Amino acid sequence: MPQSSAAVDPILERYRSVVAKAGAQENQILSKSTLFHRLKEGKEPLLLPPPLANSYPWHEVVECDGRHELFDEPYVWDVEWAQRSGVLICQDVWTVLSGLGTQELMVTYPGWQELGFVWRVWGCTVPADETKASLVCWHRKDVQRLNTLQLVRAECAARANEWARWLNLSSALEESQLLDLYMFEQSNAGLSARSRLHQAAGRLQIESHLKELQLRLSAGLPGTPTANEVADYSRREESKLLGADWKIIDGKLMRQTWMMERISPAKIGPEHYMSDY
Repeated sequence: MPQSSAAVDPILERYRSVVAKAGAQENQILSKSTLFHRLKEGKEPLLLPPPLANSYPWHEVVECDGRHELFDEPYVWDVEWAQRSGVLICQDVWTVLSGLGTQELMVTYPGWQELGFVWRVWGCTVPADETKASLVCWHRKDVQRLNTLQLVRAECAARANEWARWLNLSSALEESQLLDLYMFEQSNAGLSARSRLHQAAGRLQIESHLKELQLRLSAGLPGTPTANEVADYSRREESKLLGADWKIIDGKLMRQTWMMERISPAKIGPEHYMSDY
């Protein structure tokens, strides 16, 4: 049964009151208003607007007692045209209290600083299962994330074998046949074989294989890579896949990341929410 306008009006009225009290502007598209949705869910508005995370209100960093993983390392923000300087965390500027340039910072946020709020931000290494970031698995349809060393090695081995397979095929087939095979395999993988994008990608890939084949033959190498070459290719792929953030430590896949946690006040109380409106 559709919700009556009478049931919505009190929420809208309170939304407008909270916005006015904060000295802000109403969102003309209520479906995109985090505050409006928050009020509809029966949650109280915070005493002050929360910090932003990628342009969206970040209520959790104020309210939640646990740690929050940051997708990017905080970095110094000090440009002439900016209204504030400090460190950029999730695309918003925070005030540094201590630890600038180290792996552990104490930060606060305008307005919340006057209420005694302090957050700890630190760099750490965590197991792959404990990070929001992920390495995508392509070699198995039943696996979405590469979260173990074994899966990473299997992924890189699959890439190396595919590289060797296409070089071998390039030695035996004509360019048109290679393209037909590429499009056929794309179709079997559930991708549109008629897509111009995939056709263009196919041509580029085939051209790359043929060029590499010619370079190998010119250097006196066989068209089909040896087992040692395939193993070397797999190791290079692993290095590229892990990049700077992922590490293998004691046989386990780990990720270097940054965490953030409110340390003061220890708990959020009624005094941190709007009580009158």
